[in-house]
Amino acid sequence: MLSPQCKNDYGRAFDAIQKRVAARAAVTKLCARDVTKFCGDVPKGDTGKALECLLAGPRGVSINCNKAVAEAGYR
Repeated sequence: MLSPQCKNDYGRAFDAIQKRVAARAAVTKLCARDVTKFCGDVPKGDTGKALECLLAGPRGVSINCNKAVAEAGYR
């Protein structure tokens, strides 16, 4: 049997994981224009290289993209 503390912690951890999963899925959509603009040499669909490029810190990346990257836990 789980303790009340464990049940509470499990619920919070599960919610945090769900938010992180949703945020990671949103990065591709929210950063598409930034990838096109700043990471032109990245092959289309190469999410890993696109993220690597964005994390390298090109100036001018949109607020929404930066927020999405942070919420996804990449930064």
